Amino acid sequence: MIDELEHLRAENVQLKAESARLTAESARLTAESARLTAESARLTAESAQQREAIAKLQQYVRRLLHGRFGRATEKLLGIPATDQQVIAEIAAFFAAGRVADSSSAFAQAAEPVPANVGADTAADAKVAADADTTATSTTVPAAVTRGSRRRPSVAFPQLEVRASTQELPVSERLDASGKPMVKCGEHTVETIVFTPPEVFIERLTYVRYRSLDEIDAEGRPTTGGVPVPERIVAGGMLADVTVQAIVIGKFADALPANRTLEIMARAGCRLSGSVVDAAIAACGDLFAPLALEIRSDLRTAPVIGTDAAMMRCRDPNLRRECRRTSIYTITDGTQAWYHWAPDETHVHAHDVIAGFHHWLITDGWAGWRGATSIGARLAGCWAHARRPYAKLEDEDPDAAAMVQMIHDLYAIEQRADLENATHDERAHLRHTWSRPIAARIRAFAHTLDRKHPGQGGHPCGKGARYILNQWHDLVKFLDHPELRLDNNLAEGDLRMVALIRKNSLYLGAASAGPRFANCLSILRSCRLARINPADYLADITPTLIRWRQCNRARLPTPDLAKLTPKRWAAAHRGEIRSAV
Repeated sequence: MIDELEHLRAENVQLKAESARLTAESARLTAESARLTAESARLTAESAQQREAIAKLQQYVRRLLHGRFGRATEKLLGIPATDQQVIAEIAAFFAAGRVADSSSAFAQAAEPVPANVGADTAADAKVAADADTTATSTTVPAAVTRGSRRRPSVAFPQLEVRASTQELPVSERLDASGKPMVKCGEHTVETIVFTPPEVFIERLTYVRYRSLDEIDAEGRPTTGGVPVPERIVAGGMLADVTVQAIVIGKFADALPANRTLEIMARAGCRLSGSVVDAAIAACGDLFAPLALEIRSDLRTAPVIGTDAAMMRCRDPNLRRECRRTSIYTITDGTQAWYHWAPDETHVHAHDVIAGFHHWLITDGWAGWRGATSIGARLAGCWAHARRPYAKLEDEDPDAAAMVQMIHDLYAIEQRADLENATHDERAHLRHTWSRPIAARIRAFAHTLDRKHPGQGGHPCGKGARYILNQWHDLVKFLDHPELRLDNNLAEGDLRMVALIRKNSLYLGAASAGPRFANCLSILRSCRLARINPADYLADITPTLIRWRQCNRARLPTPDLAKLTPKRWAAAHRGEIRSAV
C-alpha cells in the first residue's frame, strides 16, 4: 500500500513537470506564431513594395525601348538624352532604398553614363533632345522633375549664349500720372537659333516695371514693359528663324528632317525628331489661311494648269504598309496651291477645282471631267499626248513621226513667244500654221489606231487612241490664244513632291497631309515669285501669328490678301534678295 502511494506521488510530480514543460512549449509556440505573423506582414509589405518597383522598372524599360526602336519619326540619334534621364531616374530610384539591396549592383552600374548635355523636357514630359555623342563624358545631371521644363542653356551647355535685354525707353517708364515706375522683375526667354552653319542660344530678358502709386481695378499696381512676343511654336525651344530654316529646307530644298537634325548635331545641338515634327506641324497650321488666299487669287486667273502626284501616308490600320494618297497642284505659273486628299479616287476632284470657273489645262483623268459641272472649262495637254511616243522615238519610225509633228506645234508657240505676239497675232499664227499640223496629227492617229487595234498592244496604238479620245480638248488652243499647249507648269510644281517623296518616304499621319500641302503652297509660290523665302517668312510671320491670335480670340483678323508671295514680291521687288 505504501509502495503504491509513493508510486502515485512520483507519477504526480512527473505529470506536473510535463505540464510545466507543455505550458512553456505552448508559450514558445505562441511567441513563434506572433513572430511569424509579424514576419508575414513584413514580407507582404515588402512584396507590395517590390511589385511597385517592378512596375516602375517596366515603365523605364518601355521608355528606353520606345526611344531606341520606336517609329522612324520618334527614334533618337546617337546616345539619346532620354536614356540618360531614365538611367539617372533608375539610379535615384535605387538610391532611395525603394528596392532590395541585391539590386544595388545594377544601380552602381547604371550611374556612369557618357553624356554631355541634358534634354529639354516638354510640357507632356517627353524628352525633346539627344545628348551630343561627340562630347566628352561627364556626370549625368540630376533627373528633371516630370512635367517641368529645362532651358536650352541647361540642356545644351556647350552652345554659345548670346544675351540681350529688352527694356522700355526711360521716357516710357511712366505711369498714367507721369510718375516714374520702378523695376519689379524680369522674364527670360531662351531659344535655339539655327542659321546654317552655326547654332547658338539667344537669351532675351524682358524687364517689367510697376507704378508706386497707381493701381488697377483689381487693386494691383499698374505694370508695364516690353511685351513678350508669341512664337511659331508657342512655348517651344526653337526660335522662329530656326523653324523657318527647317521648313525651307524640307519644302524648298527637299531636305529630310533627319538630315536637318544631323546638320544641327554637327554644330553641337542634337534634337529629337519630335521637335522638328512639332515645328513643321506648327508652320503648316500657321500657313493655312495664307494658302487659302493663294487659292482665292488663283481663282481669278484666266488659265491654270492642274495635276496630281502620289504621296504615301502611314496608316495605323495597315501593318508595315503605307496608304497611297494624292497631292494635287493648281498653278498659273506665278503661284501654286496644293491640296492633299486621303486617297486617289475621283471624288476629290470637286474639292480641288471648286470655285475655278476659267480655263483648266489637264490630262485625261476622268476625275476632272466629272468635276466640270462646277464651272471649270477643260483644255487638253499635248505633253501627255506626246509621252507614249517619246519613249519609242529612237526605236519606232511611227513614234518618231508623231513626235516630230507635235514638236512642230511647239515650234510655232516658240516663234510667237520670241516675237512677243499679242493674242490676236498668236491666233493668226495658230490658224495659219498650227491648224494644218493638228489635222495631220489626227489623220496619223487614225492610221496608227487601225494599225494597232485593241485596248492593249502596241504603245503607239494606245497613244493614238488617247489623242483621238481627247481631241476635242487638245485642239481648243486653236480657237483660244490665251491657252498654253500643256500643263507642264503643274508638272514642274509636282517635281518637288517627287523629291520629298524620295527623300522623306512618307507622311507620318493623315493629319500631316493638309499641313504638307500648306507648306508646299507657300514655299513653291516663293520659288515662282523668285523671292528669297527666308526674307519673305521673316516679314510675314508676325502678321500670321497675329492672325492666329485674333482667330483664337474670335476677333477680326488681319487681311492676308497682300501677303501672298506673288503680291508681296510685287510690293518689295526693289528691297529684297531674289531667288532663282
